[in-house]
Amino acid sequence: MISPRGEILRIDHPAWFSFGYRHSRVLENGFVIAEATFGLPPGERAQLEAVASKHLALRRQKHPAKGTFTAGSYFKNLPPLKPGGRRRAAGLLLDQVGARDLTVGDAAVFERHANIVINRGRAGAADVLTLAREMKRRVLERFGIDLVPEVRFVGERPKSL
Repeated sequence: MISPRGEILRIDHPAWFSFGYRHSRVLENGFVIAEATFGLPPGERAQLEAVASKHLALRRQKHPAKGTFTAGSYFKNLPPLKPGGRRRAAGLLLDQVGARDLTVGDAAVFERHANIVINRGRAGAADVLTLAREMKRRVLERFGIDLVPEVRFVGERPKSL
């Protein structure tokens, strides 16, 4: 890893990372993982391929095709209503406010997933940010829920997001 000050760190103990839902020591401290090696337990090849195929097919249904320029899943899912419950999908709220029809220039909400912003050609950062603000505004106006971006901003964070 590389620290924010440019130091190169090598971590051999997985527990050091403190991985959790949208949390890790890497994120907390601004590190960048430059290289990683993973150790996986052995398994039955046919069974592993079947599981992988199932997951890949589901991703192809819900996500843009490989090579599509995208900001990815734009807003964080909401915490569960009850402890131990499932997180609430931001995409579902965005669907309910008609976000799939939104575009600003070449920035657009992906037609199969209302929480994914894509670039249809020549969208710039201003287009994406304007689109995201409108998505957020609609959910806040209708449900009183203030969506929080999960995208990472490079440089100065935009105001009002």
